Amino acid sequence: MKKNLFTALTIVIMVLTASCAFGQSVIFGLVKNKANEGLLYANIGIKGGKIGTVSTTGGKFSISIPDSLLKDSITFSSIGYEDKSFLLNSLINKKNIEIVLDEKVISLAEVKISNGKLKLYKLGITGRTPMVSIPTKSYQKDDILEQARLIHLKKAARLLDANIFV
Repeated sequence: MKKNLFTALTIVIMVLTASCAFGQSVIFGLVKNKANEGLLYANIGIKGGKIGTVSTTGGKFSISIPDSLLKDSITFSSIGYEDKSFLLNSLINKKNIEIVLDEKVISLAEVKISNGKLKLYKLGITGRTPMVSIPTKSYQKDDILEQARLIHLKKAARLLDANIFV
């Protein structure tokens, strides 16, 4: 009996010594909203320390912090909520920390929706009028003149088809 108690105490001392040797502190807590609901997958991390985690489906979290980062701040964030940051020194000795995130209100630009059908227009010369002609008098025998008409559009348009007659 004494041997089992001694072994158990030895293991506890080894675990405590190991945690002190590595120089880490663990923070446990809950991230929730004002309605007291746990926020699932909330981001928890130290920006400069490259250390982070996410909350569970119930909003619970735990994160190990090296002693070298205890002067930094930890940030809690979630989509649709305002970020909150705290100095790690202020959270280290507390148990069951509860972080309440406030909802973030975002104003969106106005969106106009219409059900108007697109209209199809034929522009330019719509018949079989020749567009290219070879002049009788030219400076070089390979000269070809092209007829074209400039068409001004009131709105942006998409070209569906083009006809070229030779």
